[in-house]
Amino acid sequence: MLFHEIYGCYYESVARIIDQAIKGTLNEKIMHSIIQETAFSESFLTIEPALKNHQWPLLCDDMHTPVKHPSTMPLTLIEKRWLKAILLDPRIQLFDVSIKGLDDIMPLYQMDDIVYFDQYHDHDDYFDPAYIKNFKTIRKALHDQSSVSVYFVTGKGKRANIHACHFN
Repeated sequence: MLFHEIYGCYYESVARIIDQAIKGTLNEKIMHSIIQETAFSESFLTIEPALKNHQWPLLCDDMHTPVKHPSTMPLTLIEKRWLKAILLDPRIQLFDVSIKGLDDIMPLYQMDDIVYFDQYHDHDDYFDPAYIKNFKTIRKALHDQSSVSVYFVTGKGKRANIHACHFN
C-alpha cells in the first residue's frame, strides 16, 4: 500500500508536535514551524485548531501531552520488501547485517533481476572466507582509524602492496 493514513503529512506533523510536547519544548511558534515544514501550506488551518480546541485530544492547554512515548513509524510492506532484497545481496553480508525479522517477507526483486554492465569479468568472490576476512580487517582499520598494509597480486600477476594510513 503506497498511501496510508499514518504515513501522511498530517500524521508526520502531529507526531513531531507530540514529540516536542513530550520533551517539554513545545510552544506555538514551534508548532507552527513544524506544521509549515512537514505539511501542506494550508494545513495550519486544520492541525493547529484541532490540537488547540482538543478536537484531537493530544495536547493540554499548557502545550504538554498525555502521550507518554515518542511516536514511531513502522516500516511499510514495500519498505520491508526493498530491505529484504538489499539484504539478499551477498555484498551486504560482508557487513554482518542480519536478515532476522524479514523471514516471511518476499523480496521486492531478486539479484538476477538486475543486469550489470561495464563490470569487470573477474568478479570478487564474496563467499570466500579469505576475502571475507580481508574485507573485515580493512573495515576494522577504517573504523579504528588505523593503518593497514595490503599485499596482493595484480591482474598481470605481479606482487604489489599498498600501505594506507589515516591522517587527521
